[in-house]
Amino acid sequence: MRVDLSIETHVPHMRQQISVPWSRTEISEDLGQYTRDPERPLKRRLLMLVVNDKRPAVIY
Repeated sequence: MRVDLSIETHVPHMRQQISVPWSRTEISEDLGQYTRDPERPLKRRLLMLVVNDKRPAVIY
């Protein structure tokens, strides 16, 4: 099983398409959430996808 990703690049309207093995990914809760008002935390939790592999070369 593989995970297909579309990553935004610095070039407008261009995305990098990559596919990584499912075994090289982790999904966890993002605990580093930033909020401007600590008295009003975010209403929804954020998830973070971590790829345990070297970053692929950017292909335009």
